[in-house]
Amino acid sequence: MIEFGANILEPAYERKPHYIGCDPSTAYYSFNCLQCRQQIQVPLTTVSSLGEEFSVEDLKRIKEYFEIGIVGKSRDGGWPAFHRVICAECGYQYLFYVGVDEPSNSFYTITVQGICELKMTQS
Repeated sequence: MIEFGANILEPAYERKPHYIGCDPSTAYYSFNCLQCRQQIQVPLTTVSSLGEEFSVEDLKRIKEYFEIGIVGKSRDGGWPAFHRVICAECGYQYLFYVGVDEPSNSFYTITVQGICELKMTQS
């Protein structure tokens, strides 16, 4: 089971996309680890799935935490995608949340919507 810690970035309706284009393979988002201050770079192509690395129960908790409603869209209008990010220096874990929209075939807008500490507990 997952538990959430401190927020680094909270969702916002007015946030501008962090990537717009056809090939996000060179797009990254960086933030500093809360524990060791090491810079963490997240490739935006790693967050293209809805959250396949999480259990159904954890995915439900994530959607509730980020207030993703019954329509299932992120605040920017894209589809929410979640990824577990681990600091290579200290092992601290984060939940990385983006909205992914594909307004035309193979053309993407990716908006980073949330980053928070992620704690895994035994249920």
